[in-house]
Amino acid sequence: DGMPPPNSPPRLCHSCDPNVRVQVRAVEGRYKLMMFTTRPIAEGEELTYDYCSTTDNAAEAEAAVCLCGTEKCHGSMLSLTGNAAPIFQEVMHAELQLCDRHAMLLEACGAEKGAALSERDREALALAGLRPGAGILTGLPAGALKY
Repeated sequence: DGMPPPNSPPRLCHSCDPNVRVQVRAVEGRYKLMMFTTRPIAEGEELTYDYCSTTDNAAEAEAAVCLCGTEKCHGSMLSLTGNAAPIFQEVMHAELQLCDRHAMLLEACGAEKGAALSERDREALALAGLRPGAGILTGLPAGALKY
């Protein structure tokens, strides 16, 4: 990130079609995270990378919904490992395309019904570091917040 130590690493969001890759390299006897672009990046474009996280728990993989919105979106930020992984991925890609998954999320959120935020919704947002009515969430309807 160009800043001298001690510095905070930049916060990059996940994308299934990232424009940055992250590698660990040894530099002068110390391990460092290095970021490299994977394609030309337009001015103002968000820098993203693939978290490359895995789990052997299908419920955990289903709960880690990816909202990157790219054509290559896997639907989850977690890749499923183990015996069920090939079957799970095959069904997800064959039966639930990106638009289907987003439609299901919207329906589950009650966005079309104008549902209000429950205490559980507020707790989930807080766990993700988001506060309804504050910052970039100011003025968003409850359905969008639930989504």
